[in-house]
Amino acid sequence: MNETNFGIDFGTTNSLASVVVGGRSLGLVNQNTERPHPSVIWYRGGDTVVGQVARENMDLTETGAPPGFVRSPKMSLRREAPIFVDGRPIEPTDAVAEVLRHLKEDALVSRAEATGVTGYTLDSAVMTIPVDFGGLERRALRQAAGKAGIGVVQFVHEPVAALYAYLKGKNNLTFVCLDEVTDPRNIGSLIRSAASFKIDGLIIKERHFPSDSKLMYKSASGCMEHLNIFEVSNINSTLKNLREKNFWVYGFDAGGEKNFTDIKWEGNNILLFGSEGFGMRQHTGKYTDFLVKINMNEEIESLNISNSAAIVFHHLSYIKKKS
Repeated sequence: MNETNFGIDFGTTNSLASVVVGGRSLGLVNQNTERPHPSVIWYRGGDTVVGQVARENMDLTETGAPPGFVRSPKMSLRREAPIFVDGRPIEPTDAVAEVLRHLKEDALVSRAEATGVTGYTLDSAVMTIPVDFGGLERRALRQAAGKAGIGVVQFVHEPVAALYAYLKGKNNLTFVCLDEVTDPRNIGSLIRSAASFKIDGLIIKERHFPSDSKLMYKSASGCMEHLNIFEVSNINSTLKNLREKNFWVYGFDAGGEKNFTDIKWEGNNILLFGSEGFGMRQHTGKYTDFLVKINMNEEIESLNISNSAAIVFHHLSYIKKKS
């Protein structure tokens, strides 16, 4: 038997397994619907039905799912209490294991049909998780995967997975990355400028992104939905991985060697900005390829970060239009 690593996106509503074949990612969808598998369980007497069949039999009522059904078992991992189905306690890890086991079995069949190659096993996988999944949830998910016969090679935060998926088949991308920038008004204003000048996305540390801030939304002035925002757990590791994917990282610093307008700005680029008070962290600066600056009146110490970014975004937009 040949072992292969799979990717598993275990979702609240739907779940999907994928595998890399011949350098391409192959999504192993439900064989019948050609869509991801619903994350639904139906405890039908002594039987357990998972996925599309369970979804089709779940007749929603005003009070939610009828007895015997469990929707979104992923969310049950957030608590240590059992799920009660028809008065019967079920451990959250057991419920999640049912979904993962179903996903595994169907994925193996789908892979064989798509490639014409049999004899593979799904014994290990990289799994996506929400950014706010802490140690409790991770341990529970790893335990559930083990019950399904799947070893977790690595957990990847969902926004990071979305970032890498976004990169596929694209070139000449420009991302802006914020290091230790926390002011919601600055972040909102920067988002507005980035969307206005068609920057491809914002990379920001998840605990620094004020997703509930009214000030940020007000400053963004309706532009949040026009910019890809990728919340990552570690800026440095993200920069390292993107450099390995042929991105140039330009750190903006008052002590930069060149003015940013002297750069050709070809290929894939990341514009790295640090906080106004302290600039980018020294350790983060090690992941840059170049340090550049914005030439300005030497009597002025610095610009507001959102203003600095807007100047750079406008210049890059102008260059792209000329090329």
